[in-house]
Amino acid sequence: IEMMVPTDPKGQELAEEKLLQKVLHVSREYEKNGDVQVGVFRVISALLDIPLFVPKIVSQQRLLMECMDRFPQKKEVQTVCVEVLTKLCESPKVLSLMGTEEMDVLDTLLQRFPYDKALVLATVRCLNRLLAVEELRNYFVEKERAERVFSVMKSFKDMDLVQAALEIADKLVPQDLAYVQRLLVKYCDVLLVMIAGCAERPELLAAIGKRLCNISREIHGKLVSYAEDISAMAVHFAENKAVVKYLYALLSEAALLFPDAAFADRAGELKLQLAEVDAPLLTPEPGSYEDTLKVTISNYEEGDEIFYTDNGDQPTRASTRYDP
Repeated sequence: IEMMVPTDPKGQELAEEKLLQKVLHVSREYEKNGDVQVGVFRVISALLDIPLFVPKIVSQQRLLMECMDRFPQKKEVQTVCVEVLTKLCESPKVLSLMGTEEMDVLDTLLQRFPYDKALVLATVRCLNRLLAVEELRNYFVEKERAERVFSVMKSFKDMDLVQAALEIADKLVPQDLAYVQRLLVKYCDVLLVMIAGCAERPELLAAIGKRLCNISREIHGKLVSYAEDISAMAVHFAENKAVVKYLYALLSEAALLFPDAAFADRAGELKLQLAEVDAPLLTPEPGSYEDTLKVTISNYEEGDEIFYTDNGDQPTRASTRYDP
């Protein structure tokens, strides 16, 4: 049945056959059979890709949580149910109904199955979806649950898991920047190790670089240890400005703070190979003005570091830092 679902993308024939009702009937008839429940919710997961079935499945949401309660130790059931819950939360209506109870259930899964990669990834992705709700973000920070996410990220060093963990970190920044910074410093080795494997994942590399730039002064000693990996990836993505600006910033920070002439030379050579990064725009244009005026800085992204002078000198990282 699961394989049949994609053959009817609009779901008209499946609806006429009352497929969902039949699948739910099977779930009730075999409610104590975990393997059957895995099959049931795999079909439901497939049906959620068809808009016609979404409202009907949303109305049956309680069956999902009941199934998870019945099979707390069966990881296959937990994995497919979490994947279904993640899809359900694409609905604003469902997302608005999510509360701390669901957050606690997901946190328990990370504790109960810390070495099951598929379940851990599904759980972290579901947490990421739930954290779109401000109240749940506040609860997540209050309970320091991000620590658990970064801990399992360290265990697997999986790119998809790192991506999901960084997305969670981004969501938590408005709630508690200092907390996020501490986590990034604590688990920076994981992020640095992942750099070398991102040759096919420029978006992930940019995300890693962005977050490491925010803590570069706290980890400059470790940046030196990974300088070759950072240099190689920066050259590899020399035409990708989103990647270049972060990786070169990391190398510049390490060269600035580490008294190693050879390392500084490598950073200087790299600069010549990198694509030019767009400078921020100033309004009015840079120049000399007699009267006091308001200067607007634009064309930059969150996480960029901008330094400026008001005496005509070329800015360096030792210049005044712009704080938006």
